[in-house]
This record gives sequence, C-alpha cells and structure tokens, in this order.
Amino acid sequence: MDPKRFIFSLWMVSLWGLNLPSPPGFGQEERHSFIVEEADATLALRLFAEEQGLGLVGRDLPGARRKVTFSFATLEEGLSFLAEAYGIEATLWRNLILAEPVESPKDLPRRLRSSIPPQTATLLFRRPDDGTVEAEGFTWVIEAVRVLRENRAEGRGILEKAAYWMAAPELNSLLRQWDCLQRGVTRALIIGRNTVWGRRLIWREEDPCEQHLVLVAPASGLKEGEEPLSLSFHAPQYDRFARALAEERGLISLGEYKRRLVAAAKVGEGPLLDLPAYEMPITLTVEGEKAWAEALAHLSQMCRPVQWNKALSPGRFSVVVENVEAGTLLIALALLARGVLLDDPEGLMIDIPVTVMEKLTVALPLSWRTWASSTTVERDLAKQRLVKQLWPSLSLGGERRNTHPPLPISALEPAPRALVRALLEVSLASLYRRWTENLPDRSGRVPLWLYESEELGWYELAAPGRSEFLMGELYAPLKGINRER
Repeated sequence: MDPKRFIFSLWMVSLWGLNLPSPPGFGQEERHSFIVEEADATLALRLFAEEQGLGLVGRDLPGARRKVTFSFATLEEGLSFLAEAYGIEATLWRNLILAEPVESPKDLPRRLRSSIPPQTATLLFRRPDDGTVEAEGFTWVIEAVRVLRENRAEGRGILEKAAYWMAAPELNSLLRQWDCLQRGVTRALIIGRNTVWGRRLIWREEDPCEQHLVLVAPASGLKEGEEPLSLSFHAPQYDRFARALAEERGLISLGEYKRRLVAAAKVGEGPLLDLPAYEMPITLTVEGEKAWAEALAHLSQMCRPVQWNKALSPGRFSVVVENVEAGTLLIALALLARGVLLDDPEGLMIDIPVTVMEKLTVALPLSWRTWASSTTVERDLAKQRLVKQLWPSLSLGGERRNTHPPLPISALEPAPRALVRALLEVSLASLYRRWTENLPDRSGRVPLWLYESEELGWYELAAPGRSEFLMGELYAPLKGINRER
C-alpha cells in the first residue's frame, strides 16, 4: 500500500473512532431571550449591542422591519440569529459589532478573482501543479532566478508574477477551508493523543495536551493534494499566555499581562503609528449618509486630522459607540468602507485599495477581513476563548464513543455551530494575514530571495510561505548563462 495512502487512512480512521459528539446537556446552559417588535436591522443590532454592553458600527444595513425572537447561550449564537434574520454579515470585534449586507451570491473565489487584474488572477487562482518543471507558469520561477542573479532593476514585473504563482497553493487551501465552512461540511471533534491502533497522532513530546480540538475540512477523494485540511487547537487547560508569564516569573496578574501584550502588538502590528493619540475613549451616535464623514470629523478633532480618497463610496453608516478607543473606531470605519488605512508622519489617510494584496483583502467576507486586520495576540486570545466555550459541547468527560461518526457542523446545535464558525473565521484570518507576507506591497518590495548551493548544485527561490528548487538540468544552464557573461 502506498505510504501516503496508509497515513491518510490512519488519520481518517482515528478521527472517526475518537470523535466525541455533542452532548444534550450543552443546550441546558444558561440561555438569554431576545425579542424585538417590528425593528429594522440597525435597531435590532443596536438593542442587542446595548444589552451586551457592546458598540455598533454598521454600513448599508437593510431597512425592512420584522419581529425577531430567539434565545441564545453565547454572543456568537445570538449574533448568528440576527445575521440570518436580516440577511447581513456581522462579527464581534474589540467590544464592537460590525455589520454590513451579505455580498452577492457568487462564490468567494469568483469574487476575489474579479477584484484583481485578470493576468494576476490567472496566476493566483491556477490549478494545482504536478510538481514538475513542465507545470504551467513555472517559467516565471526560472525567469525570477535570472532576474535575482543578475540584479536587474527592470525585472520587478517578473518577480511579481513568480511571487503570485508561488503563493497560489496556500490561497487555494484557505479557500477550500472557507468553502467547507460555508457548506457546513467542516467537522469539529476532539481527538486523543493516540489513534485507535496506538499510533501517534501528535508527535511533539513537549505538547502537554492529551486531547486537541480539530476542525477538519473533508475532501472528495484520496488523490495527491486532496487530503483533508485540518486546524488543531490545544485543550482549554492549556494557556500559553499563563505559561509564558510563569516562565518570565512575572509579578503582574495574567489579565494585566495579556493587556500589555495586546497593547504592544497594536504598536508593532497595527496600522496606527502614534498609538497613544488614539487610545482615548470616544462616545458617539451618528447615522445616515453623512455619518461616516461626521464620525471621521469627530475623530479628527480628538486625535489627528483624517483625510480620505474621494473615490471611496462608504455608503450609509450607523455608529453607536460608548467609551470605545478612538483607534478602534477609526479602523472599523475604514474596514466597513472597504478602504486602506495608512498612517505616516505627514498624516492619516483612508485610501482606495491599490495593490493586489489590498484589493483581495477588501473583497473578503467581513469577519475574515476584520480579524485579518487584528493583531496576532488578539487572534490568539480569541481562539483560546472560543475553544474554551466550544469544548463542553464536543466532550463527554473523556468518554469514548466509537459508534458515532464525526458530525459536520451543519448537524450541530446552533450554539456550538456558531462557535465553530467564529473559531474558523478567526483561524483563517490568521492564516490569510500570514499568507499576505508572500505578496508585493505598496513599497514595491517583492518578498523573494535567491539562495545557491554550488556544492549540491541548486538554486532556491524562497518566499515566506514556499520555496522552489532548481537543480540538475535547470541549474546548469542558469549558472552557465551567468558565466558566459
């Protein structure tokens, strides 16, 4: 039997055998009721936000009025009910609810393709290659090696094409996982450290968790490149922040330690350079066609002047916030307007997307692009919280049920289903944020590096997420071209 097929079969059987289905007791957790009479989306979201101590920033929310009644155990479940009732997208972020209309029904890959130039879309959304030098588009890799060898300044276009071609496989895997989430076929389950045959599933001995939460995006077959994509999470007892604080022998509380990490991440990763200027709280209520400009004018008086590209069409906004950090509101306004927030010593600007990376990002679903704009620490904290909330619905106190197959999330109760969706959204946003490091940015930088081993006879064209090796019959001519010159 082919070794790859054996490992794959081992993996699938272990997932099947160790799945722990949702217990009936999950639905018996404390639930809250929400009832509104003849309310449009803005009013319903506003009332829900006020009850939960949250702010609201929405764009172009539908005006149809309806009665909405439901009960919920978590914020994610309640917001999911509201989003479905009004046909909107909504996400929780930094004590805010962000909301906008659902995008057109066309699938996400088509939407992303249409947001960028066709030639670039052909490279980024190409079919999986067979790993040979004859793969369509591999010539761009060869040409990129020549450009970097000869340090040709005019070769930037070639480097960009090679970067997009190399970035395609990881983007394809992200879109596959999103598609499985949208269709409800992703499976959420808890697995032990060993398989049913006593084989190791988790090899890292330093991992203290005996069980892990796994989200599996199934594939239709066992062919090369069609194996399931999965995301794994530690058990709730594992808190990497608590472990780090203990290792540092810190004398502050865990909550304070996390707060400081978030603050430092906002400085290092966030779009705002002069962060202290945007930490002051703001309370504001504006709504209508001019609400976006009014909110920015208010922020300009509090912080620094904000300009924006007049080509932006932000639409009709609803802003209801109380004691929210000015920087948080500013980022939310730029996100929902599909703009790019730029900060430099000369001023603050909300611009239209210019690069391929920016155009792809603003075309993403709301939850995805919102969490992609967050810091690494915030995403890690969100995942930790969601796993802790979700775990009881998938665990029966360690009891094994080998007779039940893994359940797709469409078969879960509303509360765990909403938590799984939120966990996947944050996780995919994390992976997407890392993936964008492979793409050219506004500065003109193309993240490709060339390495050579004369002893072994190969070139390596390296990007942050992938490398291509040119050796043998490819290496010799490339080396010879340079020698002849």
